[in-house]
Amino acid sequence: MVGVFPGRMGQLIHEALQVKLVLRPAHRGPNAGGNMRLPQVKVEQLISHCIRNLMQASNGLRSIRRRILVDPDDAVDPGHGVAVRPQARAESGHAHGAIVAVAHRFFAAPHDFHRTIQLFGDGYGLPDIVVLVAVVFGIEAAATAVYTPKNMQSAFVFDAAIQMFQVLIACVLIWLRGERLPDIGLKQPKNWWKTLLFGIAIAAVVFAGMYISEGAGFRRDLSRFKEVQGNLELAIYGVFYALIGAGFYEEFMFRGFLMQGFAMLFSGNRGGWIIANVMQAVLFGVSHAYQNPLGMAITGTLALVMGFLVLASGRNLWLVIIGHGLYDANRFVLFYFQGPPTG
Repeated sequence: MVGVFPGRMGQLIHEALQVKLVLRPAHRGPNAGGNMRLPQVKVEQLISHCIRNLMQASNGLRSIRRRILVDPDDAVDPGHGVAVRPQARAESGHAHGAIVAVAHRFFAAPHDFHRTIQLFGDGYGLPDIVVLVAVVFGIEAAATAVYTPKNMQSAFVFDAAIQMFQVLIACVLIWLRGERLPDIGLKQPKNWWKTLLFGIAIAAVVFAGMYISEGAGFRRDLSRFKEVQGNLELAIYGVFYALIGAGFYEEFMFRGFLMQGFAMLFSGNRGGWIIANVMQAVLFGVSHAYQNPLGMAITGTLALVMGFLVLASGRNLWLVIIGHGLYDANRFVLFYFQGPPTG
């Protein structure tokens, strides 16, 4: 086996193969008797042929290895929005290195197998965006058509349940896209206290701005919450609903889930993220159509500002989750005392 496996290893393999690779009488001529060992040259030719076939079959792995070997800390391919290991390049020489690396990756970290699953192929396309928008708007519309809450308390609970179901579906789609929650912005801040303080500051600034503007006559129609006035129990329900529905759900779905999808649709570069921010802001304003046209414009503008805050914070959602949740929670406290504005 010299020339295929050098040194003592080649000799051992040759001896082992001579024991296994024998021709039985049934494989030879009718007059042949006993077993006959293959000559050394023949054994080497057979093994060399097998190795060549294996090498040819493994060459294809070099091209897909870039898409399989992905780590959370690797760079992001702006064309697809998928993390790609920088050193995952085609090696020169023997292609069996790709086989070893792929096998090691899958057996050492089987939980990363989902990173190779794609929902609609490479990158984001129109089908992906249709699914994302359908999750945000379609599920809620379908649930409302099936069940109508009898009072505002049950409406708060029902809406929160539907919203958490939408978040669950979104998480499944994120997983199928080969992404993780930190990829859409749900990652731990560098400093929780600083994030909390900035979130409180955002809530205070927006609250003061909206209070002054409504006093000046720029009123959204929030009459759907008029039952909260003077009703402490309903106000408490409203506060918790604001923290869950406005703070977490809306930021997760619009500034996270949808904005990530739109950005990847537009190549994930700087311009793509700006377009994505504008698109999610428009959809956010449309989702608040019940507040009248002025309300749609105000909420859309706030969504645009929140989106830029997310981008400025390194695409971390917790700042706007805290700020948005506290703002809406304080609005329900205000509604308890003086009722909501009507436009």
